[in-house]
Amino acid sequence: MLFIYATFIIAVSLVYGQKPCCVQTQWEGQLSMSTGIQVSGMAIASFAYYNFSYNYDSKLVALRGVTISTDNVKTNVRLIQNYNENIDYYINLHNNTCSKQMTSIKLMQCIPAHYVHSFMYGYGDKVIPGHTWFFQAPQYNIYATVSGDGKCIPFTETVIMGTPMPMISTMTYTDFMPGIKDPSVFVIPDICKRL
Repeated sequence: MLFIYATFIIAVSLVYGQKPCCVQTQWEGQLSMSTGIQVSGMAIASFAYYNFSYNYDSKLVALRGVTISTDNVKTNVRLIQNYNENIDYYINLHNNTCSKQMTSIKLMQCIPAHYVHSFMYGYGDKVIPGHTWFFQAPQYNIYATVSGDGKCIPFTETVIMGTPMPMISTMTYTDFMPGIKDPSVFVIPDICKRL
């Protein structure tokens, strides 16, 4: 059955002419994210918006922005994800504290070859095609939508994790710009080096 399903997905990809693509190795933009997580049987939700920097060459991602909790508490934060060491550094800029945790999610540059569907973003004559792809790993599933104009610009992403902590996170990327303006966004602050 799995072979038939995989063959169908590949056939659909070929019929519609969609080919997996790779995002640029270095880029920046804005990220809006909604997350729902279950901790000890309690559902917790949050919203966040960040300046987002992606450096595949160095295997680093940096975010700086605001998280908003369910009770509307806003916190200025930085997050540095070091995929060389599989560690996330979370810096609370209000109280100048840092925590770190291991991550199981891998940094990807290329979109896997499991095509889901296509549609147009925009309105009227100002549209750009979007292609949604599916990726499955042992602990999570990802649906990623990228531009279908040959540039592979990230549009949206949904991450679904089942264990150890059930979570769903939806992300929207905007204001895409190639390159990294300020490489210092990836520098781990001293308060995190003492952990």
